[in-house]
Amino acid sequence: MAEAKKAGRSPAQNSGSDKALNVDKSAFVETLEKCGSSHVLMLRPHGFGKSHLMDLLFSYYDKSSLASFNEKYAGTYIRMHPTTLKNSFRVLRFVFSSLGGADEQEFEANFKKIVLDGLDAFLKRNPDVDFALDDDMKADPIFALTGLCLNFSQQFPAEKIYLLIEDYDNFAYDVLFENRMELASADFLVDFYESIKSVLNVTIGRTFITGVFPIAFGSLFGENGLNVVRNFASFRSFADVAGFTAQELGAIAPDFAGKGKLGGVEKIVQDLDATAGGYVFSPYSADPLYNPRDTAAYLQEKKTDGTDEKYQKRLNTILDLSQGFDLKDLIDRILRRDLIKLTSVTPFLRLSLVSSYNNSDLLSLLFYLGYLSMARDSIKKTGAVALVCPNDHIAGFFRRYYEDKKLDALPDDF
Repeated sequence: MAEAKKAGRSPAQNSGSDKALNVDKSAFVETLEKCGSSHVLMLRPHGFGKSHLMDLLFSYYDKSSLASFNEKYAGTYIRMHPTTLKNSFRVLRFVFSSLGGADEQEFEANFKKIVLDGLDAFLKRNPDVDFALDDDMKADPIFALTGLCLNFSQQFPAEKIYLLIEDYDNFAYDVLFENRMELASADFLVDFYESIKSVLNVTIGRTFITGVFPIAFGSLFGENGLNVVRNFASFRSFADVAGFTAQELGAIAPDFAGKGKLGGVEKIVQDLDATAGGYVFSPYSADPLYNPRDTAAYLQEKKTDGTDEKYQKRLNTILDLSQGFDLKDLIDRILRRDLIKLTSVTPFLRLSLVSSYNNSDLLSLLFYLGYLSMARDSIKKTGAVALVCPNDHIAGFFRRYYEDKKLDALPDDF
């Protein structure tokens, strides 16, 4: 197995499966600070290392990590090029990846527990903050969040909080795919984001939010919130901040060549092109990326633990609910790797049933979820945003839907 730490590779940016797959994504800090917005929404499909970007930002900006900075980032870009904001914030982090519930009551209880856990962890890292989570606060964590922020701004008027929210859109899966419309306007969700908006730029100086697809929700996201939280998913400068580039894969592959059932570097790259590569997230980018989770599974010869079954089920649901599409024609075009042109990818999707989406919204949803990718350099080549199937592995999901629904016999060249 390759060494866990090598020059230029950051421990905060591994694939999630093995530290031998570490790559240095720390230059993203510079990109983020220069993007022109202090409140950023960053979207990528599952498996693209969004959690590790969060780890990077947490340890880079939080004051409590200052003493370990040099050791943690030895050999990385940001160690050699630190910004003036390094370790200058108190970081408050909420992780909603485990959010769920059988009914709205259980969902709300789990949501509030996550908020309370985030507040509690913040206070433990910052014992000088004079704020107590008493029983009243614990009973209403959203009220506690507002109270903490207002108290903090009075106690530390020269400081700001950096807010990290991971998987903000997790609840939306239940709305879009499970017909749980009661969550679309749930008071506790609206109140949480409204409380955040009320202290933006007062107590919260910067915000970084991750998810898979953009949901127009409340006044913080969507048409009424474009000047608050900006969706940078398809910006050229953000094109390669998550996922492995060809150069990064080239640095990783030799460590695994000839191990187990793997072939040489050329065979590894060829196989990964077909199973994990081909992803482009900006219409101005010509450089495809590899999904780190799928790359790790291949290199370490591990199973995907039901991921394929989940992806197949979700795609089936989307296509079953689609309206206005000739599904046979659409899947034929996807399997042929035809370019599917759009005026633009929908920047914020309505929080409603997929069955109510128009063609542009539905194609945008398939893009955000990773079933489609932007074509390489599509603006330059076609003058428009163009979507395409990224690789053979993803094509297999469409093929199985095609065959299971008996839309027609597949052409011989498929």
